[in-house]
This record gives sequence, C-alpha cells and structure tokens, in this order.
Amino acid sequence: MAGNRLVPRYAHTDGLTRLAYTLDGTYLLTVGSNLVIRKFQVGSDEEPESIDNHQDPITGIAVSKTHFCTCSEDATICVYPINNSSEHTLLARTTLPVRDIAYSTDGNWVAISSDETAVKLVNTKELTQIHSLRPSKTSNKHVSFSPNEKFLAISSCNGILYFYDAQSRNLVKFLTNTILSVEGDSDLTSKAIWHPFDGTFAVADSENQVSVISTDDWLALYKLSPKENYSSITDVAWSSNGRFLAASFRDSGILIWDTYSKEIVSEHHYQNVVSLAWQPFANVLSFTTNQGVLYNCPEAIPLSETITDADFQNRNQLKNGHKKRIFLDEAEENLYGSQNTNDDAALAGGITNGEEDFGDLNEDALGDPFDLDGDNYIVDDRELELAKKRKARSTRDQQPVTADDATKKRRLLHSAVHKPVYAGSTPWQGNRRYLCLNLVGFIWTVQQDDGHNTITVEFHDETNHRRYHFPDDQKFETACLDEEGALFSAPATEQSPGVIYYKPHVDWSRRSEWALMLPMEDESPVSITLSSNVIVVCTTSGYVRIYSRTGFPISMYRSKQLPFVACSAFQDLVMIVANGGPAADGTPQLVYTIEDTSKNYVYQSNDGLALPPNGELQSIFFSDVGDPYMFDSNGILLVLLHWRTPGQAKWTPVLDTNEMERRKSRQESYWPVTVADNQFHCILLKGNARYPYFPRPMFTEFPFRIPCTVVTPDAPTSVPALEELQLRNAILLTITEEGIKKGDVNEEQQLQVTRLEANIDKALLQLIQKACLEEKLERILDLTKALRRTPSILAAQKIALHHSLTQVAEKIGTLLPAA
Repeated sequence: MAGNRLVPRYAHTDGLTRLAYTLDGTYLLTVGSNLVIRKFQVGSDEEPESIDNHQDPITGIAVSKTHFCTCSEDATICVYPINNSSEHTLLARTTLPVRDIAYSTDGNWVAISSDETAVKLVNTKELTQIHSLRPSKTSNKHVSFSPNEKFLAISSCNGILYFYDAQSRNLVKFLTNTILSVEGDSDLTSKAIWHPFDGTFAVADSENQVSVISTDDWLALYKLSPKENYSSITDVAWSSNGRFLAASFRDSGILIWDTYSKEIVSEHHYQNVVSLAWQPFANVLSFTTNQGVLYNCPEAIPLSETITDADFQNRNQLKNGHKKRIFLDEAEENLYGSQNTNDDAALAGGITNGEEDFGDLNEDALGDPFDLDGDNYIVDDRELELAKKRKARSTRDQQPVTADDATKKRRLLHSAVHKPVYAGSTPWQGNRRYLCLNLVGFIWTVQQDDGHNTITVEFHDETNHRRYHFPDDQKFETACLDEEGALFSAPATEQSPGVIYYKPHVDWSRRSEWALMLPMEDESPVSITLSSNVIVVCTTSGYVRIYSRTGFPISMYRSKQLPFVACSAFQDLVMIVANGGPAADGTPQLVYTIEDTSKNYVYQSNDGLALPPNGELQSIFFSDVGDPYMFDSNGILLVLLHWRTPGQAKWTPVLDTNEMERRKSRQESYWPVTVADNQFHCILLKGNARYPYFPRPMFTEFPFRIPCTVVTPDAPTSVPALEELQLRNAILLTITEEGIKKGDVNEEQQLQVTRLEANIDKALLQLIQKACLEEKLERILDLTKALRRTPSILAAQKIALHHSLTQVAEKIGTLLPAA
C-alpha cells in the first residue's frame, strides 16, 4: 500500500542524511552533507531552525532527554541542549572522520565510532573520562546502546557485530556472518537496532533480510523477507510500540512488517531513502533521502479506525511514569485480529510490558487495560497473558531458539535433494560476492548503482598476469579460473537463454574469447568446471556438455542421475556429482561419475559419495596431481583411493579439522580451496563466519593427519603418533603408485616412492622397538610383516635379538626373501 503522495521538505543538499526525534516527540532533527542541522517543530509548517557549526558533512545524530549530539567528517562531536540549540559544547575530537554516535540510556555516555579502529566512550558530565574499545583491527561503522542499559553493540566494517557490557565494558559476544561487511562511508546499514522493550535487536543481515535476534541465546528469533527486487537495506527502525518494523531499500522504497504476523502491512515507493525514524507515540514514519529531502508519512500503518491526536497526547503524558510499555490500539486489534493461535510466535515478536514482572499479578490488580488515563496503563488481556507465559517460559529449561540456517539445513536433509555446491563461490556480502577462489587467484563481482555488475579477476602471482576487470551485463553467477583464462556462466531469463563465456587472460590472437548460448529454452547452467583441456557444463535440462578450450563441442549426454550437485575437471578427467535419491533415513544420497573424455572411458559410474550421517557435501575437487578429494560439512577431508579401478574406489579420510590442536583453542572453521603438495589449502574463518571475507583472504595450509588414533602433539614418538604416521605414508604411497602410468616412471616419482617406503619402515621399526620393550610378541611379527624393504626386515630381526627375543627373531627370519 503506497498511500497518498507525501509533501517533500528540502532540508539538505545531495549526500548522506540522518534524522532523529527528540524523546518527547516535540522536535525532529535532521543532518546532512551541507554542514547544517535542521530542527523541525513537529506539527508545524514553519521554517525549521538551522544550526551551522561543523566544517564538513555531518554523518550522525543522537538524542538524550535533554540534549542531542552530532558527529561529522571533520572528526568532531558536538553536544547541544534541546531547548537552546544555539549553544554547543565540543564533546570530543578524533583523528579520522566520525561515522556514528549513540547516547547511553541515562544520557551519561556517548559512544563514538569512526574510521579509527577504536570506539570511544566519553562521559557527558566529565569530558576527561574517556574509554577506548578495540573490537577489531578495522574501522567501525555503527554503535548503539540497548534500552535496558546492558549492552553496547558495535558494527565493525569487517562484517562482525560485537557486544560489550555497557557497565564493565568487557566484550560479551561477537556474531559473524550476521551483518554486512561495508565501508564506513557506505549508505548501507549494518547497525543493531534495539527493540524498545524486550532486549532483542534487528539487523539487516547478509542475506538481504531483517533478522530479529535475542540476547538470551544470540540466535535469530525470526527473519523478515522483503519482496522480490528489494535489495540493499539502508536503514531499519522499530515503531515506538515495538510491534512494527520498517526497512528502507536503496532503489525500491520502504517496507513495514507486522512482527506478530510477520507479514508486510505497508509499502511506500520512495527511492534513495537512507534514514528512518518513527515519531514517538504516533503512527508517523519520517525518512530522508540522499538528495537531502525529508518526508513525513502520517498513518504509516493503515488502521481500520483513525487514532486521534488526543490518544497520542494521553500516551505522551504517561511516558514519564510508564516509559517501559507497549501501546496497542483496539483499532489495530480489529485490523489484524487475535494472535492467540500462535503464542510462541507472538512471544518471539517481543510482546511484553518492558521488564516488569507480572508473575504474581492478576487482571484486577492492573486495572482497566484500555484506561489510557489511569495510573495502571497496560495493553490488554492478551498482553497480560503473553507476559505471564514469557515469565513461565524463562524459568524452565528449554531448547534454544533454532537459528534460521539450522532450520534450512534440516529442511534440506529431509527433502532428499542436495543443493548445488559451487566451489569457491560465496553468497552476496553487501554489494559484492566471490565467484571463484583458488590457488591461481580470485574472481569477485560488485553490484553497481546503474543495474549492471563489475567483475574483477585478480592473481596471487602478478608477474605473469595483472588483474583486470570488465562490466558484466549478463549477471554471471558462477566462474572458474586457471592460469590461461576464466570461465563464466549466467542462468536463463525471460529475455535471454543461459550463457557460457570464456575469457583468456592474454588474448594474443584478439579472438580467443568466446560466448555461447545454451540451445534449449529455459536451460541454465547448474555447475561448470574448467581444466587445462576441457570445459564442462551441467545444466538444468540434465545434459552434460563438454567443450574444448576454444568452445568446440567434444561430447554431450544426459545424466542418469539428477539434479546435478557439482562437477570438477583435471586435464581430460571429469567428475560429476548428482543426487541419487533418498537414503534409508530420508537424507540426500549423492552419486559421482569419473570419466576420461579423451579415451571415452568411465572409471566410476554412479558410485555412492560417502557423506557422513546427516552431513552435506561442501566441496569436491581434483588435487594438483589429479586425485579426487571431497570436503564435507563435518570438516573432514577425504581422498578417493583406487578410483582408476571400476568398483574398487574408497573414500578415505586424510584430515579431520575438528581434531587439529589449534581448533581446541580457537573458534574457527575452514573454507576448502584445494589439495596441493599433499597439503590441505583452505581459508580460516574466525568465529561463526561461514564464508570468506573482503578484502581478499589469506590461504593457510595444513598437512594431512589420518584420524585413526588420538595423537598428542607433544609426543611425536608415542605409539599413536607412529601408527598415524605409518598409515598416512601408506595412503600417500598408494596415491603415488596409482598415479604412475605403467612403464612411465620418471626419476622424481621413483624418489618419491622410495622416500615414502622409507618413512613407513622407519615408523614401523620404532613401533617394533616399543613392542619388544613390552614383549608383545605377536604384535612384533604383525608389524614386521608390514615392512616394505628387506633391509628393514633385517633391522627388525636385530632389534628382537637385542632384546633377547630369539624365538621372535627366528620367525622374522622366515619373512626374509630367499637368497
């Protein structure tokens, strides 16, 4: 519902604007890039008061009961009395531009975020009392105090939301993968917007939704999804009664949700909105644009009955004695109906009367719930009942509220269809996302204001290739990268078919880049891969299309198993993963096929992919020498042994990241990249982060460690460590030997085989030594049989004789080859 056209008020010049109401709703204050503060009298059409004090654009404003303060790119923060705005005090000064400020609930402290890495807390009564908080090594975009005076939220430009105890100033919690990673001067928001009463807060999350999160367990109570084509959230604001939530979108307008029903109840089509503010105790939403225009929207929430000014005046008179309350109107109840069908959902929306305890009160003690003039103002019977249920709920043990990601995961597991996996690709983080991450370099795309994207290709080693970028009108969604070129794909739309585009890094012939359109209507690429010899495209039509690097079609067939999940290639080898139907427990079961396109030979056909119970595939790829690897959602890396022999392939774990020693002292996870030089290359994700960050992340390598025994890091010669060492080398030896073509062994490969055999025997001889000390005779023989070389068997016999185990030495002698 768009409503009538609003009357614009031109408050500032083009640029970032901010606005805020005084707590009593008497004045509306706006600031902008023209260095001026505008002070509007609410309900008056007279020209606003102008206050000119800053030397650079004003970037933020905050209000307390008696004062308001502003911050600016001139690195100053000034405080003004509300009733005498001509006077001002310089509260603090920073070395870099200030981006946001916030008053504590009691008005005694002001939090300051700037392009510096520290957030400053300045006492408004004693300006020499200053505290510095350093949540990260990056600058910070937003700060906000919770109304219950418990927390200070800091939105860092690195995409992490930090929470400090407002009293002790100790770090309490940090949330990753919740807010956007945005620059300090961006018009996008990552601010924690606190509910007026119940201790929850709302944020514009990384999925372009508004998440409402509880500070009880730091999990999302619910998420509010915008309409299609609404993206890039610039601000979020709670209504003064805490029931409605408004969000502005850069190019689409404003949406308002009813947090009871989680439905959109109002829509306002005004573009370039950057700041929102609800008038206290009134159904009025004010907002400003980046053209400096102010709009006041009366009846922002459509009601079946008009609320009179007298009603709001009565509420205004009650605010000092009952500041922790919600007002709900009978007209609103008539419009939206009773919510008693879902009390838990209503509770999740924060329907309480502040922090007051209703556990021992009854309805009579509270008086008339609709008596706005009485001293015992409360909302209604329904509010009372919900408050009682909330108290009872908080006093008993309960399962924590499930996060939205966990809910999606459960739905996925029980849908028996595994989602596609795009190696090296991430979701949108603000206006950018990675399309590819590997050992060659990075590809990322950025949304531009005029509707197209810009793609950048960057390399780790710029001695061979320099980074380049180009405009992307096709809106490519997946990409692959190697030393020679980059491959991109875009899905089919109503206007165009699916597109495959190959771009070499150096176009020496000036005609090497090419693009092709998929011939079938509505056929889109699901998964693509690029190797030194071939290009593979798996589509929504079930086709596997294989091309040469010049775009010449080599092969095409329809897969027996659908839908596709992932594909990977190495030289002429192609591995394709697809859904194979539900497993016995109802979870998705994946199958894979490996074929050699040059020989038209299939090594493995629709063999099962070894996922863990209730687990998912996170990545699948070929190593630098052409062996298949997979990384699952449990953090385990596995290699496919014996894959060249049909029916003999086995997925063997080579690293469990959960058992790494560093994992026990750090909260981190690992984004898989590839395997090279028998090491796992990945990106470290700190905290609860799920995707690589901007700017470009650093890669880390971890050696293999077989999860066969419990290994103590400080005991490298212990029995478990030696057992793991010999098994790891045995697996590496198998991989190496199977990769050597018959009759084609070079000197380097022969040295590698010899070295691995020596490592295996060395570990076994140490184990034999320990077994001799404990006189474990059968174990000595068992270990000796695993030795690879004759000199090692002779060494084992000498060890047995050294320990006077002559009988064992004789048996070892029978294992020696005949002379």
